[in-house]
Amino acid sequence: MRGLGLLFAIILGSVSSFVSQIPAELKIDSTYAFLQFYDSTLGQQLVNHIDNIKNDELVIFHYGGSHIQAERPTSIARKRLQNYFGDGGYGMVFNYGAADTYSSINYSSTYKGTWKFAKSYQTSPKIPLGICGMAVEGNTIGAELNFKFKSPIPKDDYEITIFTDADSALFDFQFTIDTSVFVFHLNDNKIEENAIRFNYSGEISSLQLKLTDGNPIAKKFPFYGLSIEKTSTGGVVYHSLGVGAAPFKSVLQLEKMPEQAKMLNPDIVILDFGTNDILYTNAIDGKLSDQIRTAIKNFRDVNPDVLIVLTSVQDLNYKGNYITAGPIFRNLIDSIAEEQHCLFWNWYDLSGGLGTIKTWNEKGYAQSDYIHLTDKGYELKGYWIYKSILNTYNNCKVDNALLINVPTKSYDLVTFEKPKTTQSAGTSAAKTTKTYKVKQGDTLSGIAKKYGTTVTKIKSKNGLKSDMIKIGQTLKIP
Repeated sequence: MRGLGLLFAIILGSVSSFVSQIPAELKIDSTYAFLQFYDSTLGQQLVNHIDNIKNDELVIFHYGGSHIQAERPTSIARKRLQNYFGDGGYGMVFNYGAADTYSSINYSSTYKGTWKFAKSYQTSPKIPLGICGMAVEGNTIGAELNFKFKSPIPKDDYEITIFTDADSALFDFQFTIDTSVFVFHLNDNKIEENAIRFNYSGEISSLQLKLTDGNPIAKKFPFYGLSIEKTSTGGVVYHSLGVGAAPFKSVLQLEKMPEQAKMLNPDIVILDFGTNDILYTNAIDGKLSDQIRTAIKNFRDVNPDVLIVLTSVQDLNYKGNYITAGPIFRNLIDSIAEEQHCLFWNWYDLSGGLGTIKTWNEKGYAQSDYIHLTDKGYELKGYWIYKSILNTYNNCKVDNALLINVPTKSYDLVTFEKPKTTQSAGTSAAKTTKTYKVKQGDTLSGIAKKYGTTVTKIKSKNGLKSDMIKIGQTLKIP
């Protein structure tokens, strides 16, 4: 906890007029507005990236669920980071219309012809998935993918990357940016690394990809998304890569991700999942920890030096029940971040913590389902993503150790849990706190934090020789 006083003073002193307008009832706690870590080299790595941002792009991948697919918080974070550090380009764009789902708030996406699709939350996707977590495949001449930006991307020099396959059976196609037409005969324009790259100078208001004839053996054209980046060096490129309804394990389905991600070379990967992992069960699946570790490994295989940011969820209420697994999930993420040398963004405590989502709804920041936020709510989350990155950078310039071992908040889970009907009338609250029955997803560190003790004390009390615990095991809590 060394240096916390200075840390909090720096953060609180930097609160903008935007934050001063936020209702106090939301219980925003800006003392958590940073990316925490347990290894000081991670803070220095972030500082080095940002200090070199004029010479080299800072590339961010942000994966998550429905709000990331719609680009609600990520649009705010992108805009603020680019205004502060420089604009490296828009990032990834996908045709959600052809995938039978809603589009980004920044552009509409429509289609013509027949396109089959797949999404990362499906157990067995019908076609391989790419970096966006979705894929569409056209199989008829004249099929189109159309994009219309609500606000044009400003005039500049851009590199366009269209992700597809290196396959001799692909349709030829033409690609139109506003009124500029680019024709691609795939026998002449060879696909390198399963993508086509070309330069374009000007404003970007609309895009169209149209399949054409010319290849007599053409059978298909898979589309995994396209990236818009500036040809000039430097600035922030923020790729919003969400899939609605996706749990954490969805990123393990991205077969084409490694080869495509290497072309974009991410410096930071934000894994912003959890809602779809705990919402319906109010519990943590026993496989989740290993799924998170595998996801981390997959991105480090792409870039061994990539900074991984793990996030906690916000408070949730489902069908009248508060999701008390929220702080347990937070503890699990915090523990894995320490174990795997990742950064940890504690959005759970920053956004108010357990029992606050109904107040967010009353104040117009959360929807009545008590799961999704409103536009104002997502604007707030996007602001704090930006502010947390900026605070981390500024604080690490002072002292990396400031963000190490920062405590999480404790919550009285019993207050928010409905009484168990199977509990006998003679069981007292004082007695039940002396033991704990291990559930799916529990870790010793999470249990220790929950009860204000330590892993060492729990192991000693129960005669444990390792950190391994089993579902159903009863632990004595010192």
